Amino acid sequence: RKGTKSAYEHNHTYNPSARESDDRRLSQLRGMEIKRLQKSVEKQERLMEEYIPAEQRKRKRVDPNYNLKGAARPALDFYKDPNAQPEVEPVDLLSKYDTCMWDHEEGRVLLSCLLELAIGLHNIAERSKEAVKVFERILRHDPDDHLLARRALLRCYMDMGWAAEARQLVEVRFPSDTSACFAYAGAFVEFVSFSLLQEEGSSKDLADEALKKAVKVNPYVVWVLVHHEYFAEAVDYLEDLERCLGESISPGGPLEALLFLYEDVALWRETEGSVEWVAEFASSHPDLVPFPPSLDSTPAHVPAVENPKEDSSSEQQLDNTSNNEDESDDSSGMDEDEATEMYLTMYKTAIEMAMDGMS
Repeated sequence: RKGTKSAYEHNHTYNPSARESDDRRLSQLRGMEIKRLQKSVEKQERLMEEYIPAEQRKRKRVDPNYNLKGAARPALDFYKDPNAQPEVEPVDLLSKYDTCMWDHEEGRVLLSCLLELAIGLHNIAERSKEAVKVFERILRHDPDDHLLARRALLRCYMDMGWAAEARQLVEVRFPSDTSACFAYAGAFVEFVSFSLLQEEGSSKDLADEALKKAVKVNPYVVWVLVHHEYFAEAVDYLEDLERCLGESISPGGPLEALLFLYEDVALWRETEGSVEWVAEFASSHPDLVPFPPSLDSTPAHVPAVENPKEDSSSEQQLDNTSNNEDESDDSSGMDEDEATEMYLTMYKTAIEMAMDGMS
């Protein structure tokens, strides 16, 4: 009949518990990525525990006259090919190169896999204590630290708030590391000890002295820290900086400061008072210049602001710049000189924007 309802109506219900939450899905994806990294390490370990050179892994062709089959197989022990080569005994490279893993090409592969796993444990899975153990294993396998795992370990310590371990890494274990990462980490630890933790023996004078030492290592990091919002707006392709230039990033220069922007500035931004402290230091030292002599085509001094503006949109842009892997990579295909010129131009643009913003 028209106007009458059917005898059965399906009651559509929504059961939130029956659907996976975004957090749960993200957690599963993180777990899958960590398992992938762990399997890469395990696969390389198995290969090294019973290592046979690639050229010797190929099975030798058996002479048909000696290739006994079926009921004749028992005679193999007595009827052997005189020209047959003996089986190659596998070598345990893990034990042989335990403290000098970099000396063997397979050891270098293992070190790279371990480094990816350690960084993934810290950044993806937020299992920082496990990451520390993997970092320490890398340093045991490669005391000279060719992959610079110590710097990733330092950032891990600082993220976790392990000031004592970070200080020991900088001052005791690797005192010869003159990178901006280590120098400014030392200043950061002293600032946190004095300003936030108020540890016994800490003082503003010690923190200022540590910052002075860091500035001597690389003065351009000061400008990146104080004016990070302008650099976030002006500088692109930071994730490709180290890949494009690698060892040509000279210590103490603007390019190292840009690398610091990509890898280390976030922690400073998130720590209350740290950027303001650096800004105050810069304001009291007008002799600091934002450009090396070779790039100095602008006024010699850009005054630092005492209270750098906190622009949430700029901070978000910095995060996007650091983590955006979906952007097209315009830096690919450039030679080293072209990439250097591109990054230095962006560095100068950021300084000019900072100068215009304060005028």
